[in-house]
Amino acid sequence: VSLIFKDMNFGEGGINGIRILGKSGLKKNTIHIKFSDGEKEEREIIEFAGACEWTEREFELSTRRGTWEVTFIFLPGSDFDFKWFEFF
Repeated sequence: VSLIFKDMNFGEGGINGIRILGKSGLKKNTIHIKFSDGEKEEREIIEFAGACEWTEREFELSTRRGTWEVTFIFLPGSDFDFKWFEFF
């Protein structure tokens, strides 16, 4: 399963992390985050530790500036409820 967000503009200052509110009954969920700017594609992998209640977690990412298409990819067997995310 994947979620795609087109034309996310991170500006000149850029981003270097993501904050996610989610929950899962599994011990951990692997989430692949794919960034594409039309010329290159970059991937980052984060591990969201299990939580039965809505839980906010922060993850460091490589710095990105400008406009990107962002795709969240959930592997088969994932059991993750994704409420919201924000880049910082």
